[in-house]
Amino acid sequence: IMPFFAFFLWLFHNKKKWYYFDHGIFTLHYFSFLLLIFLVMFIIDKLFGLFGENNPLSYISGITTFVGTLWMCYYFYPAHHRFYGESRIVSFIKSVCLFIINSIFILFLLTFYVLYTFINLH
Repeated sequence: IMPFFAFFLWLFHNKKKWYYFDHGIFTLHYFSFLLLIFLVMFIIDKLFGLFGENNPLSYISGITTFVGTLWMCYYFYPAHHRFYGESRIVSFIKSVCLFIINSIFILFLLTFYVLYTFINLH
C-alpha cells in the first residue's frame, strides 16, 4: 500500500521539486505515525478490556479509540502542510483528495484480498 500512497503523492505534487523518493519518506513518516497510534489504541483497549465489558474503563477505551481515529484522519493534513510547504487551502484540498483516493484504493485492495481468500479456501 505504501508505494501506491507515495505514487499518489507524486501525482499531486511538482515533479521538478519533489522526487518519488521524497514522497516515500513522507509516506514512511505518516504510516509510522498510523502504526504508533494503532499500537497505543490496541494496548489501551486490551488493558481496559481486562476489567470487563461493563466497566467505566471500557467507556474510556471507546473514547480513546474514537479520538485516536479522528487524530489519524486529521494528522495527514498538518503533516502534509509542513512537509510540502504549500498554502493551507491548497494543502487541505490535496489532503482531502489524497485521503479519499487512498481510502478507495485500500478498500479496493481489501475487497480483492477477501475475494482471493474466499476463492482459494478449500
